[in-house]
Amino acid sequence: MHAYPHTTNMISKLFFLPLVLASKVEVKVLVESYCPCSGAWEASFQDFLIPTLGSIIDLERIYDAGATGTQGCCNPSADQSEVHCMHGLEECVADSLQRCAQELYPVWNQWLNYTYCIQGDCENRPDAAGCKSQFIVGKDENLELEKQCAEEQNLDYDALTTCWQGEEGVSLMQSDADKCDHLGIDYGMHGLPTVWVNNVLFSTFFDCDGSTDKYIQSLTQAICDANTIEPAPSVCA
Repeated sequence: MHAYPHTTNMISKLFFLPLVLASKVEVKVLVESYCPCSGAWEASFQDFLIPTLGSIIDLERIYDAGATGTQGCCNPSADQSEVHCMHGLEECVADSLQRCAQELYPVWNQWLNYTYCIQGDCENRPDAAGCKSQFIVGKDENLELEKQCAEEQNLDYDALTTCWQGEEGVSLMQSDADKCDHLGIDYGMHGLPTVWVNNVLFSTFFDCDGSTDKYIQSLTQAICDANTIEPAPSVCA
């Protein structure tokens, strides 16, 4: 049997061709638990973006705990006599609870579903009003809902409690605080939630427009523009 040099060379060239893999679009959001705009954004993302774009998205959520943000008091190492806490120390408890959910259940659909559940109804409420139970997350009056939502989403509520009431919750909030301090932008009252698409700053706003048609269409377009997965979702056509 004869060897065919051109075939061998072709195989060699193919073998050394760089492999380019399409990756999901990274959406990152900076939020506060008791910020009504944050709750509205999370709800609209759940209701309108996931059904059309969920298959091509990876979502990362960071809680405002940086020294320059409105929740400096949620930074465990911060000087409590100097930092400002817009929504009170109780918000730091709510942040820790949801931060632990992210750590223990890192698949973003699961922890976002949990947030969506424990914040209560957001439908037909102005963005500035937030969600029905948003301002009691982490408090005794919301305990039954938080347990019920954990059961519905297959989360171990006892494990969550151990985390957010213990040293792990403190460590996770410090991790977010450290990330916030290195963002290099103004945020907090200057515009939460803050959103990035593939590490490109997409929006910083404080006018609570996260569930408006205009905003949703703009975010959809930014995600579609960043997408490299084929076939693309039909909404990107």
